[in-house]
Amino acid sequence: MLKINRIFSDNVKMRGASEQLSADPDKLSFSQKNCLLRLISFFLPVQKKFAREVFVAKRKNKVLAKLALTPDSFSKSRWQFTSLMFKEKHKQIAKTLIDYVVNYYGGAGASTFLAYVDETNPQMISVLKNECLFRNCAKIEFLTLENLASLNIEYDLNDFRDVNVKDSEELLEINTSNIFTHYRPALISDLGEFKLNKSHNNIFKVFAPKGNIAGYFRLCSNNKKDFYLDVITSKPYEQCYLEMLGCIKDIVLEQNNEASLTVYLKKYRQTAGKLKEVLEELGFNFSSSTQILVKDYWQRIPVKNEMEEKLFVLFNDIKGMV
Repeated sequence: MLKINRIFSDNVKMRGASEQLSADPDKLSFSQKNCLLRLISFFLPVQKKFAREVFVAKRKNKVLAKLALTPDSFSKSRWQFTSLMFKEKHKQIAKTLIDYVVNYYGGAGASTFLAYVDETNPQMISVLKNECLFRNCAKIEFLTLENLASLNIEYDLNDFRDVNVKDSEELLEINTSNIFTHYRPALISDLGEFKLNKSHNNIFKVFAPKGNIAGYFRLCSNNKKDFYLDVITSKPYEQCYLEMLGCIKDIVLEQNNEASLTVYLKKYRQTAGKLKEVLEELGFNFSSSTQILVKDYWQRIPVKNEMEEKLFVLFNDIKGMV
């Protein structure tokens, strides 16, 4: 008998299995690394959860597959799968685990599930698309530059300021209008994503020439050596990407003059083409790319049908904690 349990601990041992999914770092909640906050979130209803959740599929107390996910929007209507572990021979069990988790959260109000998969992992892409009926949505490319000190870019420091609580609506509008229309249903953000979230690992600034908000950037690093950047302008100001990168370069070098910078080139944005052009002119090199796959929840699976399956699934929310 196969059991599916929601557990608190991430420390699940699975010999011969490795993590199979990437993640969008911009969307991962800081609280997933805080044990107390994760414990609080664990006991909240789905609509109020804010931290990473972990499910395992077990048979005879042996873990055969593990799936982790985290809220991708503050409305909790969209969730992001952040890791999936299973052995090749347990592919069907991984499918069962994914289907169950989609049903569990979908039945509680979630409408969209995202999976970020490195393009060097065609097997996982195939499992999600062919077995679990995810669909292709968009792509993120990662472009990196190691020697930032070599850049010499002029900019006006007065065009940049820290984000404040009054900026949320304008930043959301810039983000939404920049996404190609056919990607918006799956990838649109909500207002909560742009509320000020202070952290020593993150720098969030607004680009506001002549006082008018025209873009923003988020810069993050966990080690003060490798920095990751999400930068965006409104379409009329896409020519200003060079100026923004000049400011970003100086901020990074203030932290560490030997740091590298990796930029998220989100291909679903209308200004991605111009950003790529600027990055390549500055000497940024392609390092990797990730496919974004999407699954929409549309029908709750009746319990009766689950019982009729040859593979019996038992959900035990609390007793299955390890």
